[in-house]
Amino acid sequence: MPFRDPPVIIRGPVRSPIRVFRSETRDDILKRQKLFLGAQLPGQKPRLLRALRSERRAAGNGGYDLARHFALARLCSAGTLRAAAAKPSSDPKPRTRRKSMSETTKRPKVVKSDAEWQKELTPEQFYITRKHGTEPAWTGPYLNEKSKGIYRCVACGAPLFSSETKYDSGSGWPSFYQPIEGGAVSEHSDNSFLMRRTEVRCASCEAHLGHVFPDGPKPTGQRYCMNGHALKLQKADDQNNK
Repeated sequence: MPFRDPPVIIRGPVRSPIRVFRSETRDDILKRQKLFLGAQLPGQKPRLLRALRSERRAAGNGGYDLARHFALARLCSAGTLRAAAAKPSSDPKPRTRRKSMSETTKRPKVVKSDAEWQKELTPEQFYITRKHGTEPAWTGPYLNEKSKGIYRCVACGAPLFSSETKYDSGSGWPSFYQPIEGGAVSEHSDNSFLMRRTEVRCASCEAHLGHVFPDGPKPTGQRYCMNGHALKLQKADDQNNK
């Protein structure tokens, strides 16, 4: 480097730090800063970039001015480069947000009043599916069920889980590591009882099913902890007889 004195930081007329060296006078510094600020005008941006490229090529030479390089780089970052970043991408394929499992398939909605649901469901089923209740652990149906088949929503009959994904989680409720297909269930934030949980509902009729937790087995690592009263098992033997 051509300068032996250590660099210092002073403040110019625009209250922005500019890197200079002790070998320069304050008048030289202010004059150079005004020149760089004038170069930030829209019509001067190409000249500004050319000057920065020239400074980069001169790096390491005897006449290389590190302070000038820093000032040019700061102006480019503040003006020209920021404007270039705002230009739309030339990529013809727009980026899309990755869809979650609950968004991959849309099912027809089933909408009924509470009075209609009460006529079709038992008191336990109505309390859990429509009032977001929870059955006591180790008391609900299907906890130790080993039969093959499809677990459907007890309210609308939509398929929710396969027996192939059912496992013993030791939690006291029937558990599955994934729904039967994308869009079978929907997930919602649940902050009740001073806890942060993810509620699981039937995507067709919005029946409350249970909660999902990130402590399940492979391959998903998810534990869909369901209320047995919210499910209805259609056994494989019954499907074959139809």
